Amino acid sequence: MQPMDEYEALSRDYKNKVFVLDDIDAVVYVEGEVDEYFWKNVLEHVTPDKKYKFEFNSNPNTKDRNEYRSGSNECAKFYPYTDPQFIVCIDSDYNYLLDSHTFSDTDFVFQTYTYSIENHYCYAENMQAVIQHLTGQNTFNFDVFLTDYSGVVYDLFVLSVLSMSKNDGQLTIKDFENTCKVSRSFDLSDNGQNELDKLEIKVNAKLSTLKGVYTSKEIKDMQWHLSKKDMPVMQCYLFIKGHSLIDLDANKTGRPKVINNINDQLFKKHRRTTESKGVAAKDYIEYLRNTLDYTGYSQVQWLMNDLKRKL
Repeated sequence: MQPMDEYEALSRDYKNKVFVLDDIDAVVYVEGEVDEYFWKNVLEHVTPDKKYKFEFNSNPNTKDRNEYRSGSNECAKFYPYTDPQFIVCIDSDYNYLLDSHTFSDTDFVFQTYTYSIENHYCYAENMQAVIQHLTGQNTFNFDVFLTDYSGVVYDLFVLSVLSMSKNDGQLTIKDFENTCKVSRSFDLSDNGQNELDKLEIKVNAKLSTLKGVYTSKEIKDMQWHLSKKDMPVMQCYLFIKGHSLIDLDANKTGRPKVINNINDQLFKKHRRTTESKGVAAKDYIEYLRNTLDYTGYSQVQWLMNDLKRKL
């Protein structure tokens, strides 16, 4: 008899909690602490009659944060052992676009379909509702900006996915992220048009360095493939690395991310209003964590359908 695999043993321990703890229906394994906010909200929305316990660190002996074993690679080790009492929820990263996930339709594994949970929070209508609630103002149109932002970065994004599919290192996710940053002191005027103009110059410069690396056929084939994955050009922002758009850790909102930078300037612009309401600049993260749009776009609907079908 072969010794039990470590992750099979851990999954059994997690499943046992369902029977030991009377008030939970399943244990949910996620990539990290921040991910719990998203998946808790989504699961409660789909299955309001069920209770879940969340786990994200597979090292039962950890005494220090540096010893945490988490992330997508750690989640993948549990795929074979999932069932209705033990489910795994993950960011898609580029895996959905490249069809490179290793779980099957029969596993109890659920993916974001967007790059990560952060992209769901960044959905334009969602961000608009959050800022409207906290500042009482609609002086910036997130839909206009994120649509135009997507158009500016799309060609470079195609090359990024192409590079990832070939594993050639020509345009890494980090390269793409660094190119597509916006100013920390974001110019809100005309829904960020000045920022987009500057961004377009940077993107075009990066594209010029990659000219000839890929054939026209390779690029067109990848564009066709992405369209078949229901990735509209103007919603490209849902598929780029979510951490480059927003940081959902309330202690790190000062780090230069696209949406963080915009919201920082919006709070400065409407400081008098937010102060009168007793709203601190970081409060939007807390409010955002519990605010999601469940109907406005394909990727969230696919996720809802997966959960309803299996749970």
